[in-house]
Amino acid sequence: MRVVVAAVLLSGAAARAQWGPSAGLRQGQTIWALNWEVAGPIGDFQNYIKNWSLLGFSLEARYLIKKNISVGGSFSFNRWEETYSNISTPIYLPSSGASGVATGPVYRYNDMFGLRAIVHYYFGEGGTFQPYVGAGIGGV
Repeated sequence: MRVVVAAVLLSGAAARAQWGPSAGLRQGQTIWALNWEVAGPIGDFQNYIKNWSLLGFSLEARYLIKKNISVGGSFSFNRWEETYSNISTPIYLPSSGASGVATGPVYRYNDMFGLRAIVHYYFGEGGTFQPYVGAGIGGV
């Protein structure tokens, strides 16, 4: 069952009504995109969680203000998880001077939500293949 679900999710294609090689993009059109995201930890975040995340998605909406320029917004979510079966850490209580070691399982989770304003420029006249370049700015 997992293989079937993975095959269906990985074999997606864009579906558009009344879309053909001669249609192209047009001013006033809205483009929606739902994406599956794979994310890896970078920088100091790698010290907390080393695993890559397969639990992510983003939703984008773009509005064509001209035939080859769109503006819009994007929301994204990514979740990282890592489990350690047994970790020991030293404990020191300054008030009593007592010290010791705590040992047990550790479950690390991190959820990130991002909001971005985006802009894209589309090259050429469109058709079945539409190259573009885009940029976004926002926060997590």
